[in-house]
Amino acid sequence: MSNRFHGRGHWLAQKITAVINLILGIWVLHQFMTEQLWVHTQLGIWLGQGVHLTLLIVMLVSMTFHLLLGSQVIVEDYIHNKVFKAFKLWGQRIVFTGLTLWAIISLL
Repeated sequence: MSNRFHGRGHWLAQKITAVINLILGIWVLHQFMTEQLWVHTQLGIWLGQGVHLTLLIVMLVSMTFHLLLGSQVIVEDYIHNKVFKAFKLWGQRIVFTGLTLWAIISLL
């Protein structure tokens, strides 16, 4: 795959995840305000419903993927040492993925 097509796919993935994050973010804010989810017992009941938990997990994964894409662009554009760049990209993938898995397990 040429570099031109890789950039286009990367750009499209960022835009798709941005739209998903916007829609699910508005949904979460609406749910928190209408369902009074700042009360711990209400939050537990709300998370007990499968659709809410599933959409929250989708939002976490989408946010992480969007974060990875954006931070990858920053690293590729501004870090010029190839060894450090590779280490940084590898390390941030591990850290972001690990934190997302930890958050998902915490929700379950």
